[in-house]
Amino acid sequence: MEKYARQAVTEGIKTPDDLLIAGDSELYRVLNLHYNRNNHIEVPQNFRFVVEQTLREFFRAIQGGKDTEQSWKKSIYKIISRMDDPVPEYFNHTTHHDPSYYDYYNIYSHNIEGRQQQSEGEAQTKAKRLNLRKKYHWI
Repeated sequence: MEKYARQAVTEGIKTPDDLLIAGDSELYRVLNLHYNRNNHIEVPQNFRFVVEQTLREFFRAIQGGKDTEQSWKKSIYKIISRMDDPVPEYFNHTTHHDPSYYDYYNIYSHNIEGRQQQSEGEAQTKAKRLNLRKKYHWI
């Protein structure tokens, strides 16, 4: 996202409103390919809008020189996190968990390096999050 925002600044775009993302744009295609490699899920209706708004936030920050500050992206992430949709029930279905879920569960449910053992519910929740991130390449 930062790369595309910097490119827009370099190309002389003056206002964030001039940045428009079409469904066939390179940025849209790259992001969809990254997060939805096999095109196995339907792209949410507001995905294009969120991509566009995120690009605009990066553009504003870069244009305003905020990218020289430490942790400059943090404020952008706070803004765009408000646009998050709830995780669809589809992802919570057990058939969509990969077998490594149980490996994560075992790691988090046992006492590691003397840390206090977590409750089973906490371990399961963390394991599910890690599994989703791994499976859908969020990490």
